[in-house]
Amino acid sequence: MQDCFRDMLYDNLLVWIDHLLLFAKTPEEYLAKLRGFFAVLRARRLKLNAKKCLLFSKQVTWCGKVVDGEGIRHSPERLDALVNLPLPPTAAALQQFICAANRLRDSMVDYARTVHPLQAKLKDVMAQRGRRKSQLAGVDLTWTDEDKDAFSAVVGLLATSNKQHFADKDARVRLLTDASNTGWSIVVSQVRHWDEEKSVAEQAHERLVCHGGHFTGAQLNWSIIEKEAYPVVRACADLAYLLDREKGIHIYCDHANIVYIFAPDKTVKAPLRGKLQRWAM
Repeated sequence: MQDCFRDMLYDNLLVWIDHLLLFAKTPEEYLAKLRGFFAVLRARRLKLNAKKCLLFSKQVTWCGKVVDGEGIRHSPERLDALVNLPLPPTAAALQQFICAANRLRDSMVDYARTVHPLQAKLKDVMAQRGRRKSQLAGVDLTWTDEDKDAFSAVVGLLATSNKQHFADKDARVRLLTDASNTGWSIVVSQVRHWDEEKSVAEQAHERLVCHGGHFTGAQLNWSIIEKEAYPVVRACADLAYLLDREKGIHIYCDHANIVYIFAPDKTVKAPLRGKLQRWAM
């Protein structure tokens, strides 16, 4: 499918196996792209299932996600199915639950820290029985009160999954980062209409993406300033498609010393400067 529609792909068309999503900003543009779309179908002798087609809709459910003119959110049916799941009886069921929850992680704040106890529980089982689903299917799990609380916390967080808005090139983008001794988090938002009379927290933020993770291995031995700087560097690398813009971005964190790392008119000690250069590479 990607080869058939390569001239339209990503500009006005998304493809997932045999699921196609054609989109445009105006009805006139949509009609023009629709003509081109049908021209490709005729040339390639492809047929559509008319019962599964939807035209001129301002909101569609596509591959388990609800897409409209503002952004993307996960379908209520998918969220309800996850939220109402009972405690996984086997390690394979727990693995399946975590994998399903991971698909929603970009739409939730503090997901990495919340799901970590469940990941640790699964990791302990894998260390003894293997990583394959067939190996984990025969492992019955014992749930302590602490484990049950961890599972409930993840289920509760899934219910908070919010819409991820489409990036607006004219909006003001804000990168908010934080770190602890064991983990880090990233939230990127945009404000379309900035009100100078209001504080940052009072602005009408639209969430773009959330990232997070845990420090492992040698990372746990980093200094506080290095841990606080890491999510900033990580965001600039992983989210360059959002943060690389002509108007620049504003970075917010709770560690003032980061200013001396990233401000162009400041200097930092050689060891830290070297680490930042390696991160950039």
